[in-house]
Amino acid sequence: MDDGRDYVSVKEFFSVHVTFSVLNSWITYFAIFNLFVYLRDYIFIKTAEFVHVNNFLSNVAMTVMMFEATVYLAYYKDIMFAFITLLNYIGMYLYNRDVISPHEGSEKHKSVTNLQIAFISLISVFIIVTLLHDFDKVFYR
Repeated sequence: MDDGRDYVSVKEFFSVHVTFSVLNSWITYFAIFNLFVYLRDYIFIKTAEFVHVNNFLSNVAMTVMMFEATVYLAYYKDIMFAFITLLNYIGMYLYNRDVISPHEGSEKHKSVTNLQIAFISLISVFIIVTLLHDFDKVFYR
């Protein structure tokens, strides 16, 4: 049975394995993002606690992404998926810091920002530990 862990050339590694991981991470992020935008706009739009619902949905989406990245690291040693997820977290944090924070009501977004910082730290540690512990499995060599 082929588990996809055969030795491959560097060219094949980057053209197939890395590309698949990057696209999978982006698709996961955008699918979760679009689902929660739909929930926010069409189901919870009439609630008075819109900001709290939005923050809750953001926290759930980031937690789902973290869970999936952790599974990919633990079982498949796929650091590219985790790295792109890390870049998503960094992008979300920078957006919150530069776009949302200067406006009024930025204190309501503290839970989202704190969770982003926690997940950035956590996934960075997971990537480093995976690289140090299973370096040969990370690059299929």
